[in-house]
Amino acid sequence: MRKMPKANYLANIYFTAAEIFRELGNTDSLIHYSGLYNKLHDSAERIIYQSSIGITKLRLSDEQSRLNIIKLGREKDEQQQQRNLIIAFILFFAAIALLLINKQRLKVKYEQELTQQQNLRIQQEMESAKTHLKMFTENIIEKTNLVERLEQQLNNKTISAVEQQLISEISEQTILTEDDWDKFKSLFEKIFPLFFQRLKITAPDITVAEQRMAALTRLQLTTRQTASMLGISVDSVHKTKQRLRKRFNLGADANIEEYIRGI
Repeated sequence: MRKMPKANYLANIYFTAAEIFRELGNTDSLIHYSGLYNKLHDSAERIIYQSSIGITKLRLSDEQSRLNIIKLGREKDEQQQQRNLIIAFILFFAAIALLLINKQRLKVKYEQELTQQQNLRIQQEMESAKTHLKMFTENIIEKTNLVERLEQQLNNKTISAVEQQLISEISEQTILTEDDWDKFKSLFEKIFPLFFQRLKITAPDITVAEQRMAALTRLQLTTRQTASMLGISVDSVHKTKQRLRKRFNLGADANIEEYIRGI
C-alpha cells in the first residue's frame, strides 16, 4: 500500500496539474484540480493556523507558568524575609530579656553582698565597741582604784605636806569629764542600742545626770566606782538612784539594778 503524500507535496501536484490543464484548455480538469489544490491548501492553512494558535497558547501557558513560578519565588522570598525578621526580633528581645535578667541577678547579688558587708561591718563595730568600752571602763576602774589607794595612803601614811597636797588634788579630780562621757555614751549606745530612747519613754522628764547614773548602773559598777567615775560622792550616788526610783515609780523594796537591766 502506497503512503499518502504530505499535504504540501499534494498541493504542489494539484497546483501543477491545474496549471497543465490550464495550458491545455481543459477547463473541467482545471477546475477539478484547482478545487483540490484550494481545498488542500485551505486545510493546510487551517492546520498551520491552528498549530500557530496552539503554539501561541502553549507559549502563553509557559509564560504564565514562568510568571507564576517567579511570583511564587517572590512570595517565598518575602515569607522567608518575614520569617527571618520575626526570628531576628525574637532573638533581639530574648537578648534584651537575658540582659535584664542578668542585670537584675547582678543587682540582687550586689545588694546581698552589700548587706553582708554592712552586717559584717556592724558586727565588727559592735565587737570593737565592746572592746573599747571594756578598755574604757577598765581604765576608769583603774583610775578609781588609784584614787582609792591615794586616799588610803592619805589616811594611813605619814607623808610630807607637798605629797599630801598632791594626793588631795588627785583624789578630788573629776575622772569622767564631759568629753569622757560623750565618748562613753557613743560606745555604750553601740552595745545597748535605744537604751537612752527607752529611758526617755519610760521617764520623759529624766535628767542627764539620771541618764548617766542609769547607764553606769546598767554596767553593774559598784557605788564607789560610779561615784568616782562621775566625780561625785557616794551619798550623791544613793540620792540619784532614789530619784531614779521615783522616775520609774519603783517601791523601796524593788531592785533598781534589775529594773534598769530590763530596759
